[in-house]
Amino acid sequence: MNDILCSAVASRGARMVGKIHYSHGVKAVAAFMHLRSAFPQWSEAFWHQVLRNAAWFEEPTVDQAVQVPELKVSVSYAKSLLSRAVVPAAYQAIREWVRLAGLEAIVLHYLPQACEEPENLGHRLSVLLSFLDASPIYQEGPDSLLFLDRFTEFLLACKFSLSPLNISTDSASLEQALLAAAQCPGFFAHHLIVLAWALRFKSLLGESLSASVYAWVVQCSKLSYENEADKVEINSAAASSVQNDSLQLALEDLLRYGKSNIHLITLADALTLLWKVADSEVRSNLLAVASHYRRP
Repeated sequence: MNDILCSAVASRGARMVGKIHYSHGVKAVAAFMHLRSAFPQWSEAFWHQVLRNAAWFEEPTVDQAVQVPELKVSVSYAKSLLSRAVVPAAYQAIREWVRLAGLEAIVLHYLPQACEEPENLGHRLSVLLSFLDASPIYQEGPDSLLFLDRFTEFLLACKFSLSPLNISTDSASLEQALLAAAQCPGFFAHHLIVLAWALRFKSLLGESLSASVYAWVVQCSKLSYENEADKVEINSAAASSVQNDSLQLALEDLLRYGKSNIHLITLADALTLLWKVADSEVRSNLLAVASHYRRP
């Protein structure tokens, strides 16, 4: 990457470690890159403000990759080490698996489980796909081992089964899922975020897995949440009217004045992608979602 800011963001993202479950640094890096491409008119000063507002510099980080003894393992043995959470050997298992088969093969191995059981806020799927999306940024670069270490930690935290699951027959369409998520986006609009990642990789998921994810989004949008932060309902009748520059203005406002959270970046990216496939009613809701996460 020739872009100095992008390089710095990518490097820090690979160093971010989990403080609750697993790090969202790499997913935010991928979203950051998509936004930089979508809105080249945004200034460097604006982007620095975005990073500060998204608490980018408050996330915990490590300085170096995990040191492990070299192990020559097969793909099947790597899967076994990860399923049993054998550390630090699991870190070397991922490095060897990537060397033997490539990162996409690992993502494809876990993808059916991630689609069938996206779990907490859809992270199993959205974070998994974000590692594949961001992999070209880190491939053979100075932060490649740090990137693979974060990937290892994510897979370990997800506790994926060694045995494949039977995929659910539940299904829904993209239109149904998008309408449901735009009305009930969930905590920090994670229903929209996971939907955007599924849409971005729809060719990789295929029809069956995509339909399963859409059904999961629809189901989650109907749940009764106890946490007030999850009880977000968007009324399209009260939403803003849609103009040609509505999305850009809404995102600029969200990124400057949104609630301080690393998910500001991933939410802005999700809104940008979903906007392209949304009708006028859903677009109105998406604008209202952006407004909802603005600080009072």
